[in-house]
Amino acid sequence: MTLPLAWATLGYMPDSPTAAAYRREYLFDLNRRAVELSVRYLGIATRHAVETNADRILKLNERLRKRGVRLGPYEVTPCEELSDLWSHFAIADPPPKCESDWNSK
Repeated sequence: MTLPLAWATLGYMPDSPTAAAYRREYLFDLNRRAVELSVRYLGIATRHAVETNADRILKLNERLRKRGVRLGPYEVTPCEELSDLWSHFAIADPPPKCESDWNSK
């Protein structure tokens, strides 16, 4: 629900020199922003907002995998997205289990 707002409010250009680095940085910032908006405007606890966003990431990537979509060599994997969220918001428990080799199935 907050992801479209995150896209609309992020509004900056990171200083990454390559498109792959830019996409990676932007995706991490987008996920963080969605959590921040959930906490601030929906009154959701940070932990719950992170877990909700993680669930969205995993479900989206599972749908893509079932359709046979493969990640390119510079794409961000779901595990990397989850790891970034957990470290950014300093959540002590490990992130949900995900496939580290996304393209293997």
